[in-house]
Amino acid sequence: KLRELGYKVWDSRCNFVSVDAGDYPGSGDALAEALLGEGIVVRPFGAIVRISIGTRSENDALLAAMQAVAR
Repeated sequence: KLRELGYKVWDSRCNFVSVDAGDYPGSGDALAEALLGEGIVVRPFGAIVRISIGTRSENDALLAAMQAVAR
């Protein structure tokens, strides 16, 4: 779903996904700050944002927030 919103996401076999925020204005820190404003906490690592996998309702909230802050 994140890819459908236009985000670059690496395939993952872990309990988190990595999103390339390099194209987001201000990069990973700015995306993390925008998501925090939507009530979502993620970890920025430069141009990469690490997003932990949560419950279905948490993941739905993340998707809604990612759509709200989309470029």
